[in-house]
Amino acid sequence: MPWSGSLATNATATFTFPAATTTVGTHTIVSWTSEPNGDDDWFLNNSRKSKKFSIFGTPGTAPLAEGFSATGWPYNGWALDNPDNAYAWERVTNAGGFSSSGQALRINFFNSPSGQIDDFYLPAMDLTTANNAGYLYFDVAYAQYQTENDRLQVHVSTNCGSTWTQLYNKQGSTLKTAPATTSNFTPSASQWRKDTVSITSYLNNSNVLFRFRGTSNYGNNLFVDNININTTMVGVEEINNVA
Repeated sequence: MPWSGSLATNATATFTFPAATTTVGTHTIVSWTSEPNGDDDWFLNNSRKSKKFSIFGTPGTAPLAEGFSATGWPYNGWALDNPDNAYAWERVTNAGGFSSSGQALRINFFNSPSGQIDDFYLPAMDLTTANNAGYLYFDVAYAQYQTENDRLQVHVSTNCGSTWTQLYNKQGSTLKTAPATTSNFTPSASQWRKDTVSITSYLNNSNVLFRFRGTSNYGNNLFVDNININTTMVGVEEINNVA
């Protein structure tokens, strides 16, 4: 739906898009200006804006277990956010958690400039029917190039991504599972660690989102595998990962 009107220099206007129906997955919304002051726009580079958004669909219930063995990443209900349109979380077939498989997710910090941030989102979860304890756990592998502080964070949201709370935050020497290497890092079976975070505080929510965020410091590669959400675990020792 087009908007037309008159704006003073440096003034702004708010436009509300009409309701629309779309499919589950990642989409891009694009806006642009045309015929400013009734004439052609000679500076197109500053008059167009795009933004990706994701539709997660009906929340699923725990348990969730994903080892990334299937092709077709990102999977239905999962989403990627790659704002720089460069290296993103990708499925690889040359490494898997503790070598239990040959597949995992990787973010290529080895070639990513410092400061680049890339996310992937798990499917929405309904945790209202869960028991009195819940955990998110996953396998991770990472090596520094030298002393870089590449970072992995896990966040949770209960309001469709309007705000996020940090559950997990490790970087550099705290995140590493293998010695530093100046080679393009691919983990062996012994170069993985299983990390666990409590999600018990969110068990009364009917629409919970989790995202994994990788932030590059131009170090070396980071791998994630075997992501599980379980609300009936017994005898698992919680690891405090919030830094």
